[in-house]
Amino acid sequence: MLYDEPTTGLDPITSKEISSLILELQKSLKMTSIVVTHDLLCAEIIADRAIVLNEGIVQYEGTIPELTSSRDPFLRNFFNMKLLKSRTGALMNNTLANAKLGIFIFWEVQYWLL
Repeated sequence: MLYDEPTTGLDPITSKEISSLILELQKSLKMTSIVVTHDLLCAEIIADRAIVLNEGIVQYEGTIPELTSSRDPFLRNFFNMKLLKSRTGALMNNTLANAKLGIFIFWEVQYWLL
C-alpha cells in the first residue's frame, strides 16, 4: 500500500490514530506499506527503515534511531528542533532551501515479496 502524506494537517492525536491504523493494516494483512511523510511522529510509529531524499536523490537510509542520532549536518538539521548553524552563522553543510527538501519513505521490511 502506498500512502502519500497520510497525516498532513492533522492534529497530533488523529495523526497517532492514523499511524496506528497503518501499522495494524500492515500486520493484519501482512502487506508492505510505503509511506511518504514529513511527520516525524508518524515515522517513529510505523517505520522499520527510512530513506531520506535530498533534492530528489537518496542520501541516507537506516532506522529512525540511526538517522536521528547521526552526526551528519543535514540529518542533524532535519531532525533537530533548532536550526543548527556553524560558528560563522551559516547553516551546517546545507542551505535553508535544501534543508526543507528532505523527504522520507518508510516501509515494513519484513513483508517484502520478491
